[in-house]
Amino acid sequence: PEANARAIERAWEAYGKTRPNSIGWAIHNAFFWQIWYGGFLQACSVALTLSVPQLLHALLHFIEEPTSHGRSGNDPSEAIWLGYAAAAGMVLVQLFQTQVNTQYGFHMARTGMRLRGGLSVLIFEKSLRLSQPAATAIGIGNIVNLMESDCMKLSWSFYSLHSLWSLPVMLVVGIIMLYQQVQWAAFCAFGV
Repeated sequence: PEANARAIERAWEAYGKTRPNSIGWAIHNAFFWQIWYGGFLQACSVALTLSVPQLLHALLHFIEEPTSHGRSGNDPSEAIWLGYAAAAGMVLVQLFQTQVNTQYGFHMARTGMRLRGGLSVLIFEKSLRLSQPAATAIGIGNIVNLMESDCMKLSWSFYSLHSLWSLPVMLVVGIIMLYQQVQWAAFCAFGV
């Protein structure tokens, strides 16, 4: 926690005091690589999630017309590997997606705990520097609330940080992919 507190403090000194929403930018600068690595993992997860319907479509198309994929169109053995490749691809995508999601969850939870520890140390150090009248005016309950509840909420928010951009991307791309399959029927849910 001490090293994380010093990293946040350095980022605060370098960036935070002069700009609006400064604690957010100080946290971003202190945990820059961890946040963006989590974003990379989330982008990989989104790509893998969106590739499953494409592989399923290829597999279903192969099951419907197994001979249409061959070079000559007459010999089914020429294109049988396409069906196996689509099925194996779906299995591999699920395995990779599980691995990526597990790494993302672990990495962002660890970064959130580092943030919680660092902020708790900084709040505690600041509370020790308060004068008696200032500490009385703020109240011990408010200081403890900042150190425990608010820091924990920030820690938990790191787990869903990249959902702010990945969920809308998945929604839009998913609707586009659905539109390619069923045309205007993809938008029936919006009318309900």
